[in-house]
Amino acid sequence: GGSLSQTPSALRTPSELAQGFPSAASEPQCGVCWRVEKRFGNSRTIALTCLRCEGWINQGWPFWQNREPRRVAPGHHCRVTNLCMHCYTVVQRDGHFVLPEEEDDWDTRRQGIRKREYIPPTLDPIIKALKQSQRDETIVASAFEHSEVQQAIEPKCVCTLCGQHYHERCVQYDRAIYGPVPLSCPNPICKEKIAAMARPTPHDVYLAARARQIPETSVSSFLQQYLHRTVFGGAGNPLVFVRLLSNVERVHDTLPAFTAAFGAAKFAYRLKHYMCFVECDDASDIAFLSLVVLEFGPEVAEPNRNKAYVSYIDTAQVYHSSSCVMRGCRCDPGLECSSPEKCVAERKQVVRRALLGYLESARRRGFEQLYIWALPPSDLHHDYIFHMRPIAQHCPKSHELDRWYIKLLDVAKDERIIESYESNAQTDQIPADQPRAKPLPSSLFGESGEPQSFKNTPQFPRGPMLMAMESVLIEQSQLDAPQSGSGGRGGSTPPLSVG
Repeated sequence: GGSLSQTPSALRTPSELAQGFPSAASEPQCGVCWRVEKRFGNSRTIALTCLRCEGWINQGWPFWQNREPRRVAPGHHCRVTNLCMHCYTVVQRDGHFVLPEEEDDWDTRRQGIRKREYIPPTLDPIIKALKQSQRDETIVASAFEHSEVQQAIEPKCVCTLCGQHYHERCVQYDRAIYGPVPLSCPNPICKEKIAAMARPTPHDVYLAARARQIPETSVSSFLQQYLHRTVFGGAGNPLVFVRLLSNVERVHDTLPAFTAAFGAAKFAYRLKHYMCFVECDDASDIAFLSLVVLEFGPEVAEPNRNKAYVSYIDTAQVYHSSSCVMRGCRCDPGLECSSPEKCVAERKQVVRRALLGYLESARRRGFEQLYIWALPPSDLHHDYIFHMRPIAQHCPKSHELDRWYIKLLDVAKDERIIESYESNAQTDQIPADQPRAKPLPSSLFGESGEPQSFKNTPQFPRGPMLMAMESVLIEQSQLDAPQSGSGGRGGSTPPLSVG
């Protein structure tokens, strides 16, 4: 056989592809990465946990799964039970599987966190009843289905002009999104043919839009200029673009216990989602930072008036500096980051300054207080916004994230962005190797243990602090006389309230 030409496959004509490009008739190779088969994600991060022995079920291992309900619409709760091969053999022998108790055992919490967290003692019967119902719930062995831990295979698409096959991700194409729109074939001849076709429809133009072409808002423009000035020195064109991708008006109704205690109320707010993009040389945009906030304006009733809540801030190490060879070369599987330390440091600086910029924007727009939900994902297998992250990216522990926020707010205070802040991190009192609690502030309770300040505490939808206060109000309503929990509640303060 003759030697292969060094011309990239995406630049070959159909006749050249038929003559010299090495591809099998049944399994054609991708014209960008030259691979026949490509799988999603990283095999080191795709794994399951056996519910019985709590061991890992790694890539390629068999397992047995039960889903209840078996079919569920997206966004609805579904209980998934996974068993490894050894545990399923035991379940087959017994004929059924008894669901274990929750990991967060109530007795352990009482012994380990009592001194730092307020736990209503009258909730014990409720917890015991829940634990007993869990013990009584079983799954028969025949309800488990056999499966295997495998990465999903990336689908392929075909250029209708030259007949070359590509992985959809290699050419940024998705049938569900683009439909009949031709894929962006890297072959220059195909690009010329597509450009010579009929005038594109508004839908085609919308799909080809870049991040910089998304309409700006006053806040996104301020954040982008703030990052350009504080991170990149303000010279040249912006390297990072900030855009508001979602701005939805919603209303939060008070929970039943709050309604019974203080009356019904409605709090209107804006749910906003900001995203940071970095432009690459190959005409692609990479999203690497996401910020989700809730904003309650001046027209909202107290105590939520002029309050803001940072619900999520998430980032993925897919950012590369302008001097890195990976900037604009995402399609070359043989390239590696040429300056990993610089890329990581620059991304972290963008993350810090993006949050500081939002604090400055909130101050200028008249917000009085801002609350931050500070709890990281448990590991790389869990996510908030970004579905997957590089295996080398560090996932901070809870105490590390607490210290990170405290240092960041110290900078904000030194730069006079905020006047003061309060935190329940307790980094000096609690060792790093001990479990950490996010307790209710003791300032919310009177000397007798009554929730005196709950009426004046901002209520954020589905917030952990709100749910904890709801549980206390339910307990108080069931008592003839208010009682206080035994043990100290500590001197903790509201979770990272920025004034």
